[in-house]
Amino acid sequence: MNKRKSLVNTKNMILFILVSLIILLFVPISIRILYDDKYSDIDIYLFSFIRHKFDLDKFIKKFINDKNNKLSFRTLFNNVEMLLNSKRIFKDICNKTKIDKCTIILKDNYDDIYKFIVFWNIASRFSFIIKKYFKNINNEYYMITNSKDDLSVEIIFKVNIWKIFFVIIKNYKEVLSLIKIRRRQKKNGTPNMWFIEIV
Repeated sequence: MNKRKSLVNTKNMILFILVSLIILLFVPISIRILYDDKYSDIDIYLFSFIRHKFDLDKFIKKFINDKNNKLSFRTLFNNVEMLLNSKRIFKDICNKTKIDKCTIILKDNYDDIYKFIVFWNIASRFSFIIKKYFKNINNEYYMITNSKDDLSVEIIFKVNIWKIFFVIIKNYKEVLSLIKIRRRQKKNGTPNMWFIEIV
């Protein structure tokens, strides 16, 4: 009797784990990039209460600096190499990702015609790029306000976990190639990849 009860409990546990995994796969991950005069953050949300946060400035510094926090062209070169070799993976993920919010506000003197022209040209080009590579874009907003010199950016991305797994499986050859490149870089004494070290 106890053996049968234990078997039932094991089956229920396995079923619970499988159902939980299935639910998790269909949960969207939200990534928010926020930059202004007060904040410089990248927030990653799973559900609405699990949050991972790291500093955007630190994120950029780790891309170009070595472990001693000094500018390193070797680190920059290797990170660029990794990005170039993973561009197909990033492109496929972007194609399955939607942008929930894209707000870019330049706080400056809008009477300056040159800044006005440059801003709207950059905004137009940026809008074209995200519409080309991302699944869809909601709430897209660009503006110049007559205020102190500053730039305010908020972009929110959403993608389901199963879509990320699908892209990884689809591009397994590129993933294996990235692993080989990383092993070679590590063997040559290159610091850990910027995104691994930060996250």
